[in-house]
Amino acid sequence: MGSTGYLSLHLVGASLLALWLYLRLGERRPTSRRGLVLALVGAFLAMQAVKLVAGAWMAPEAPERNLTLLFTVVLPLWTYSFLASLWLLRALTDLLPIRYR
Repeated sequence: MGSTGYLSLHLVGASLLALWLYLRLGERRPTSRRGLVLALVGAFLAMQAVKLVAGAWMAPEAPERNLTLLFTVVLPLWTYSFLASLWLLRALTDLLPIRYR
């Protein structure tokens, strides 16, 4: 499997982890607008950190270091970003006049 396929599986795994966390946490999510904005800003900064860290530390000659970086830094940050986007979708559906539940 090439690096593109592996990263795609990594993204799918991060999104499934975020979905599991979203369902597991239930109502323990940011309920205020301020909390939601802080979560979204944190997710945006996390994605920027992924770009910086991955660009600086990844090396084709050191696959062990790359895997360690993917599982200790990139996966948690991607998971948090997906989780924050689920919180945003939930907040937007709460604003709808007709609730689909």
